[in-house]
Amino acid sequence: STSFDGVNDYGVLGSNSDIDDLSGVTFCWWQKTNSLGGGSYARIFDKVYTTVIQLNGTSNNDNGGTSSEIRFGVTTGGTNIAAMSHIGFPHGIWNFCTVTWAGTIGSSPSGVKIYRNAVEDTDINVSGTPSGSRTSDAGSAAFLGNRAAADRCVDGYLAEFTIFDSVLSASQIRTLYDAAVGKRGVAV
Repeated sequence: STSFDGVNDYGVLGSNSDIDDLSGVTFCWWQKTNSLGGGSYARIFDKVYTTVIQLNGTSNNDNGGTSSEIRFGVTTGGTNIAAMSHIGFPHGIWNFCTVTWAGTIGSSPSGVKIYRNAVEDTDINVSGTPSGSRTSDAGSAAFLGNRAAADRCVDGYLAEFTIFDSVLSASQIRTLYDAAVGKRGVAV
């Protein structure tokens, strides 16, 4: 796992064409956060503000501690995709996080699904009905644990961040979770 200080740490994934203009995609990672991080909107993944996964604040109290929600966004030429989990991701414990996006624009929730510990959040919040064409991020660097401005740093740990170029099924996500759960000290 990689530790982020909540102030200015980040990883640069570069501008590899394999992660340009992602659609029909799955993001999976483990996180053990201490807080919402820098600016209260820590970035898990940021590709020049066009494809973003961030932590948002919540009043949820899950497992006896405060928690954050996962927000996934894609910038378009019209109304952006903005989908947020309803379930909390508790701080201080390992959570297996997954976001899938079918790559669709124009319907709500635009093919976005968010999972915590391989359980789908069936009540995600979507702001508006996305419209327009996707804004290209080709050639732009992708950041892990922060954004280019270095003001949205994760406070805690990220591990095994993986991008799949397809939408994984719920059973595939469950398989990934089950395979790693023992080494993260997570009770099933």
